[in-house]
Amino acid sequence: MNILEGLKEKQDLTKVKKPKYQMVCDSLREALKVGEYAVGAQLPSQDELSTYYGVSLLTVRQAISVLEGDGLLSREHGRGTFVKDLNSSAVSMRKSKSNAIAMILVGGDTKSSYHRAELGALEQMVGKANHHLLIASLTVQDITHSRLPAALRNGDVAGVLLENYVQDVHVEYLRHHGFPVVVIGSCALSVPVANVNYNQGSVGYLISKAIGELDKGPIYFLTEPFKYQYTHELFAGYRKACKELRKSEHLRTVLCETKDPYSELREIINDNDGPFSLVIHANIAHALRDLFHENGLDLFDHPVAIYGAADYVAPRERERFNLCGQDILLGSQVAVEVLDRVIAGEKIGKVILEPELVKSEKDGLFHIELKWHAPDEYAKNES
Repeated sequence: MNILEGLKEKQDLTKVKKPKYQMVCDSLREALKVGEYAVGAQLPSQDELSTYYGVSLLTVRQAISVLEGDGLLSREHGRGTFVKDLNSSAVSMRKSKSNAIAMILVGGDTKSSYHRAELGALEQMVGKANHHLLIASLTVQDITHSRLPAALRNGDVAGVLLENYVQDVHVEYLRHHGFPVVVIGSCALSVPVANVNYNQGSVGYLISKAIGELDKGPIYFLTEPFKYQYTHELFAGYRKACKELRKSEHLRTVLCETKDPYSELREIINDNDGPFSLVIHANIAHALRDLFHENGLDLFDHPVAIYGAADYVAPRERERFNLCGQDILLGSQVAVEVLDRVIAGEKIGKVILEPELVKSEKDGLFHIELKWHAPDEYAKNES
């Protein structure tokens, strides 16, 4: 019998008031308990499970991660997920889980395109490093009530990656429980911690100057109101470029809860009779193609550069506009390498990835791309 067919007698997950990943986890755990999965059997693909349960791929990954932490499943990079021998010794189970790395999400929308792309890149990189990835979330409420994510409670996790809106309390809490920690992304922490970061000031400067040198009118720089440090560095780079080019500054932040990017871009179009340039964050770039089509705009007089993690920009934007991110894969690779070093006892400080701008002509249009580079040597924490 097909495994998914065997699950059709299970509970209707839409009627149970639990987190979706927990419902999937419970259903798969019950299937294991009653013997619907033979030892060594391969589970259906994550895509199949996602379709069957009517949940996202991230939800399926979370459920599988919990069951991995419980020692019930084993993921093999490039092959799939398999049922483990539940009667194996504690020693062999501990050995199979000792190469686990946990990715802890502490804020933001875990269903976003960014997180799907980031977690996919991380899975690829941890597999190359002979690890496997567990996914979990950690809130301030969890810390207040002394709760650890299930992936950390039940699994022998070698180290932890932290991403998105991390604070000192998250780092200190995980360290208190004995986990080596590396932070990915822009953050301003007072505790010394290995931090893989991107030089956002150089991003703002390089892209703004490249677009501005085309001399296509004013340069509008649009972003979401991210964490202060991230936004401040981008704006500082943009201001530096404007100063060198002797152009006026046109900074705009788009708070999507009160004003959508489409309306913001519409105002810019209405305010300009002639050429203008756009530098816009990938999160708010989805309105570009429709606006260009509706208003008869072309990329000769209105060049556009999309910055940020362009790895997750929708294909229809990817086909046409300059994409200046492509940073997730390198960031994931460096983060895993740094975590391995921290696990081994090295005291690594901030690791800054530097962008390089590449200009070219593509289909008769100006094209720019950012290529990221990791430093040859990683800075050490003094304390």
